[in-house]
Amino acid sequence: MKGEALFRQSHLCQRCWLIVEGAAVLQSVGYDGQLLQITSYGPGELAGVFPSPRKQEAELICDAHTEALEAQTVPLARLAATTPGIALGLAALLARQNEALLARMANRITLSASGRVYSELLALADENGAIKPAPVLAAIALRVNTTRETASRAVAAAERRGLVSRVQGGLLIISRPRLEALIV
Repeated sequence: MKGEALFRQSHLCQRCWLIVEGAAVLQSVGYDGQLLQITSYGPGELAGVFPSPRKQEAELICDAHTEALEAQTVPLARLAATTPGIALGLAALLARQNEALLARMANRITLSASGRVYSELLALADENGAIKPAPVLAAIALRVNTTRETASRAVAAAERRGLVSRVQGGLLIISRPRLEALIV
């Protein structure tokens, strides 16, 4: 699905997608013709429109090998209206996405590129500091609005300092407090 548009800017969208694997990027063409990334959606995130169809101000493009569950917006909204468990699940999912989006926006405004990379690594890590599977640095760079090279340099610097280590199948954060101290 790489490069496939799930919906286009200025078109009516009547669906939403739950990303199962891969990523999709929400992007828009600015007034000057430049393509601007707004956000990206990864596994477990809902993209598209809900609870009603609407004209899109951006386009959603599959960025990597993407698998997604597709639902028509109106029937899903009706199901949520009559099934409290579905409504609660959607509310929790959208609230979590909103919280993550606000954190990314705050990070873009207040943090250096390296700081955003370190913040994203901490967000990806489990309670033991493990990130599995190994994070794709290009995907991290895309999410934090920097280049792959900058993300690679930031991770390499953290490795040299002994803050993170590459382990089989992933990355391990060795010192969460010291990595947090680099988020500036």
